Amino acid sequence: MILPAQSSVLSVGTQASVAVALHSWMLESPRCLQRVSKALREPLVNPKLYAA
Repeated sequence: MILPAQSSVLSVGTQASVAVALHSWMLESPRCLQRVSKALREPLVNPKLYAA
């Protein structure tokens, strides 16, 4: 499993794991592409902006 460094984690959106045998297959995996497509259709929410 390949995990991003903490410095590459954005403060908006969500993180998700998708099981793919090879890292290079992520560009063609239907599961990955569906997950990205779904995420891009959702509105951006930054919880830090709404904290009291």
